[in-house]
Amino acid sequence: MVWKKEMCQEAIKNFMPMQDGDVKITYADAIKLQKAIGYRPATKINTGLHKFVLWYKSFYSVAVLSSLIVLISIAETIIP
Repeated sequence: MVWKKEMCQEAIKNFMPMQDGDVKITYADAIKLQKAIGYRPATKINTGLHKFVLWYKSFYSVAVLSSLIVLISIAETIIP
């Protein structure tokens, strides 16, 4: 619901069938990478999206970011 909160409008979601290259499930584990480079992101998804929307509005001087609907919709379906 980040998009609705930030943009005061519902996201337009266009769910599609699985595409070539889509992965149904992943077993990715970044723990080895985190240990190797000593870095672990600390920003929550909602905080990061909020900051991104603020930056985008400022950078492009726009009120409606329709080009980001898909990006944020996908993020919201992956991370509740």
